[in-house]
Amino acid sequence: MKLLFKKTALASLLTCGLLCSPYIMAPNNAWAQDEEEVDTEVSVDNVFVEFAPIAVSIIREYRIRGMLNVTFYLSVDKASTVDKIEELRPKLRDGLIQSLTRVANTRVNPRRPVDLELIGLFMQRSVDEILGADMAQVLIQSAAAQPS
Repeated sequence: MKLLFKKTALASLLTCGLLCSPYIMAPNNAWAQDEEEVDTEVSVDNVFVEFAPIAVSIIREYRIRGMLNVTFYLSVDKASTVDKIEELRPKLRDGLIQSLTRVANTRVNPRRPVDLELIGLFMQRSVDEILGADMAQVLIQSAAAQPS
């Protein structure tokens, strides 16, 4: 039994070593290359407008099943847009709460990982309706669903 365990452990270590060796022994770190390939639309000149985190209830069958918490920023190209965002901040927050409540009650399961792409799509649509298309980009810092 001990010999079988030792052989199995040795085989799994060798397999792990063979799978990881290209990343470890590559002259350029392969993980760093993956990060460079990510194409983002956010430039260095962008201004980031911080918003307070939003928490909405996840309701199913007339009962609260959990909470959806989202922390995010708006990325803006122009300083003039920042003034517009500050002026419309209450309306933006209200629109975002409505869209997050809609997605939380229809598409979020509090016991599963949150679909950031879907939440970002709903939030971006709400921001575009209020500010105008392509005025600001929603950047989600964190999103988590917590069962109650």
